[in-house]
Amino acid sequence: MAALLIGTDEKAQIKELKEFAEANVISFENLMKLANGFGQPIGDNPNFVAEFPIGFRVVFSYEMQKVRKTKHISITHKGRLPPIPAVNMLLEEFGFLHKVEDLKNSEDQTAFIWIEEEVNAVNVVEFVGE
Repeated sequence: MAALLIGTDEKAQIKELKEFAEANVISFENLMKLANGFGQPIGDNPNFVAEFPIGFRVVFSYEMQKVRKTKHISITHKGRLPPIPAVNMLLEEFGFLHKVEDLKNSEDQTAFIWIEEEVNAVNVVEFVGE
């Protein structure tokens, strides 16, 4: 299993990405356009992407869903699904309240997890605030 290490450089990269995402919230209108195949996918914009050593890639954004604001993270590892411990580490670093174990088979409706099979990514969306 690949070991993800998050040191000073990675923490700085995460901080910068979170700040950019907070200042550039994806509107509900733009989300609907993306869902219908229009516009540039968020992961194609390097400002929403962090690349970590040994092949981990994270796409992170804040998004206005129909009901309220969410944070959304998508994690891959060398084109494969990332190991669960690495996903949990990244969820914590990006300020998510849930871990993978909390979300599997959970009835909690404040966060959701799914696999994006075409790119082997683990996605988590979590509501922000009230």
